[in-house]
Amino acid sequence: MRNEVRMQLGDPMRIGLLASSGSGKTTLLQNIVLMLSRELREKVQFIGFDPKLTSLFSIEPRFSVPVFTQPATWLPTMNKIEQIMNDRLAEMKARGWAKIDPVRHGGEFPQIIVVVEELPSLINNTELSKNEQNAIREWFGSYLRMARAANMGILVASQTFDSGVTIATSIRSQFNIRFIGRCSIGDANLFCEGQTDKCNVLRLAGPGEFYFAQDDFNQWVRFKTWYTDEERIRTMAQAYSVDNRDIGLGWRVSNPFED
Repeated sequence: MRNEVRMQLGDPMRIGLLASSGSGKTTLLQNIVLMLSRELREKVQFIGFDPKLTSLFSIEPRFSVPVFTQPATWLPTMNKIEQIMNDRLAEMKARGWAKIDPVRHGGEFPQIIVVVEELPSLINNTELSKNEQNAIREWFGSYLRMARAANMGILVASQTFDSGVTIATSIRSQFNIRFIGRCSIGDANLFCEGQTDKCNVLRLAGPGEFYFAQDDFNQWVRFKTWYTDEERIRTMAQAYSVDNRDIGLGWRVSNPFED
């Protein structure tokens, strides 16, 4: 569509991606991860949760640890992520920092981005007890409120951000970068903060077409993703996983859970 989508990378990213099934949101999520990894290289670490089991498989080489697909692993992993965040916040306090600067401190404290594919399937998974589901909801609230200062972000893809189905409105509002595709007008109004007149999702022509906004939800850019078939995504992931161009040294994907 000749429309450029430009994301500002100077702040931890809190990305929300809303679109119905079959609209291309998984392909867009894959492209976002691959392009961020290409831009930030070793200054970013991805930790993925994939209830759909296969959506993140082709780009798993870009993740710091294997993608978490089994419900039993989700809450323990989230607790580890929270511990990393608390350790960073304690280190900031010891050094007298108000926040971890992604540019100045990104080498020592890389940006950690938690990637969640299909949020309702993760939060409302029937293999989890009600207590576990509630604990995951609470984790999202705590993480989104506190992670920014610690140079930690999130990328969440979902069919809905209705507070009754997924997470509370106050948490949804923490997203500073938003992508929206074909969805219901009700979900669109919630996600766009009532600015659906600026982002008329009912005009979307087909799969792979989205709107993008960062910070100012009065300004939306309509665009279409580049890659739409599985094989090209897989080829792209493989290329990025061994890409040493313009780096000088090897490109190592570090594990934030390592001591």
